[in-house]
Amino acid sequence: MALASLPYHFKTKEALWKAVVDDIFGRFATQMSVARSEFVGADPREQTRLRLAAYIRFVAGNPEILQIGFMEGISANSRTEWLIEKHLRPNFEYVNSETRRATAQGYGRAGREEHLYYMIIGAAGLPYVVQNEFRSLVGREATDPEMIEAHIEAVLDLIYP
Repeated sequence: MALASLPYHFKTKEALWKAVVDDIFGRFATQMSVARSEFVGADPREQTRLRLAAYIRFVAGNPEILQIGFMEGISANSRTEWLIEKHLRPNFEYVNSETRRATAQGYGRAGREEHLYYMIIGAAGLPYVVQNEFRSLVGREATDPEMIEAHIEAVLDLIYP
C-alpha cells in the first residue's frame, strides 16, 4: 500500500494502529494454532513444552507483539481496553488453562495463575523486547538461533521442569 493511500484506508491513527495490532496478533494466532495442532500426539508435558517453545520462537522473531502490550499496559485508556479484550484476554485465558493442566498433571509450577502468566510472558520474551540492552550486556544477539534455543531450554526448565 502506498503511503499516500493511508488516509483513504485508515481514517484515523487509531484505526491504523488497530490494523497493525490485528495483523501481528492474527499472525500469532495462526502460528499458535498450528503449534497446538502439531503436537497433539505428544504426552501432555511435552505438548506444553513444545507450545511454549513455539511461543518463544514467535516472540523472538516478532518482539513487537510484547512491546505493544508493554507500552499500552502503562496507562489505562480505550486503546488498552480494546487490546486487552480483543487480543490479550484470550491469550491470558489460554495460558492459564495450560498452567492449570500442567499443575494438575504434576509437571507445572504451582502458584497463582496471574503471577505464573506474567512470569511465563516475561521470562519468554524479555530478551527480545530489550534486544539492544541484551546485546550490550551479553555481547551476543538475543535472536541468534543458538541463543534462542538456549533461551527456550532455560525457560522450559524454569516453568515446566
